[in-house]
Amino acid sequence: MEPRNIVNAGKSGAEYLLSGFEKQVSYRDLFAETEIVTIPKLGNLAAYANRDSLDYKSYYGLSEVKTMLRATLRHEEFCKGWNTIVRLGLTNDLTTFKADGMTYYDWFEIATQQIPGNTPLEKISNATLKDKALVLDLVQWLGLYDDEFIGLSGVVSSTDVLQKRIEEKWKMEDRDKDMIVMHHEFEYSRKQLHTKLSSTLIVKGENKTYTAMAKTVGLPMAIFAKLFLTGKVKNILGVQIPIMKEVYKPVLKELTNFGIEFTEEYTD
Repeated sequence: MEPRNIVNAGKSGAEYLLSGFEKQVSYRDLFAETEIVTIPKLGNLAAYANRDSLDYKSYYGLSEVKTMLRATLRHEEFCKGWNTIVRLGLTNDLTTFKADGMTYYDWFEIATQQIPGNTPLEKISNATLKDKALVLDLVQWLGLYDDEFIGLSGVVSSTDVLQKRIEEKWKMEDRDKDMIVMHHEFEYSRKQLHTKLSSTLIVKGENKTYTAMAKTVGLPMAIFAKLFLTGKVKNILGVQIPIMKEVYKPVLKELTNFGIEFTEEYTD
């Protein structure tokens, strides 16, 4: 994922359908309104609503569905920390300033002028809803108010500075491993029987080169390209969402050869 996408995640807020009612969540509240989801064989992750879930009703032929929610999974601690970063105004790309000769401390002071407090610690505490000790520790580790030169020049926004800091602090080291988790939950009735189905994918990277992200993004496209070039998939032109059975079925089947496979569980 591009670092800029991480910094800008959730800025458009979110919309979803819950028990027949449309719900909207603002960017300011997005990372505070999370739900804990238990992932089989992994544990608990926090889910926050991801942009507009309502569009998917038409994509998947679910016009009559009463609940439709698309969410992003993160560790709960991430959501708590990022919620404070949002509330501090550090993801703001509208306010600009000259970065020449500035430190991260200088930037933090400018970017958080609207937050009450005489010190960075006071401001972080005032912008944090709960678990303040945890959030203070996370923000301190990021070094968002260190007396260190930013190393940017010209006119920049807070988003630019935050992205640079994240690229420095969150870069993968040689032995680091990433992980991709996808989890789907379906509830439906058939022949007067109510059923719950969960479908889960967990992919772990090997190192900073052979990552889970590289596998799950690159392999499906490579498999589809092979199917297309060998004539096994026809009449698929232009950029499309791969929701056609003749596309996703053979791709998912071949992905199992690389350890990329969903596990399904049914419960009454």
